[in-house]
Amino acid sequence: MRLTIEVEMSKEAGYLRDMERAREGVKNSLEGPNADIDQIIRSIRENGWKVSNKLVKAYPPLADGTLAEAVVAAVRDVFETVTETGLDKDR
Repeated sequence: MRLTIEVEMSKEAGYLRDMERAREGVKNSLEGPNADIDQIIRSIRENGWKVSNKLVKAYPPLADGTLAEAVVAAVRDVFETVTETGLDKDR
């Protein structure tokens, strides 16, 4: 049980570090409260690295294609690298 707790805590800490890095990257292009930025990050990850129409409705600045590309790139740079190295398993 101790090993399980240590492994899960390590995974959670890694995920939180990745979220913070992604949040910082997104905030280089788009300002907003952390809760909104986190929602944008989750949506982009869940939507195959794309900004959905629903996300644009919730955050109209993302209708700007250049801004949307920069935000997607910031999220993708963090999480796609993690996934490719195999460090994202079970997250």
